[in-house]
Amino acid sequence: MKQDKSLSAEMNFSGIPVDPWIPEAWARLFRGVASGDVVWNGRDMTLESSSGRGAFRIDGGRVAGAPFLDEAAALTGRKSIEEIKLNRCSLEFEWQYPHVKIKQIEIEAEGAFCIRAHGSRRQTEPERICVNSAPRENISEWLPRAEEIFSRERDGYLWTTVKLTR
Repeated sequence: MKQDKSLSAEMNFSGIPVDPWIPEAWARLFRGVASGDVVWNGRDMTLESSSGRGAFRIDGGRVAGAPFLDEAAALTGRKSIEEIKLNRCSLEFEWQYPHVKIKQIEIEAEGAFCIRAHGSRRQTEPERICVNSAPRENISEWLPRAEEIFSRERDGYLWTTVKLTR
């Protein structure tokens, strides 16, 4: 008779600094504290038999000193962007190996940008995530014909939908 090797676990966490999760070269650029939960199920302890779901959010999130901030400043005609404080940063996901479905991503630096995304990713296929992007203030100053790209207004932002692929 074979023993049951199935595994079911639920983890709740809060107050976990995010910088140790980030690749070392980028860890000094990002700050914040994570909270959330993850549920893991499997016939055994291998990734191939796993399924589950999870959600997390980052409180006190900020990005500072990142090279892309200089590029964003140049693109938008600003002198510099030294730091971005994130008012919202959250992710909900589920998986049934090898498929991962991003149920929702929300990242907002109030008054600067908002990204709301959903989609799915299969390990054997290119990544595809639909993103709503939301620059608002003075967009026409740095992006010619912005109204042709950002054609909808909602929640104080101008929106467009973008499909990202790898």
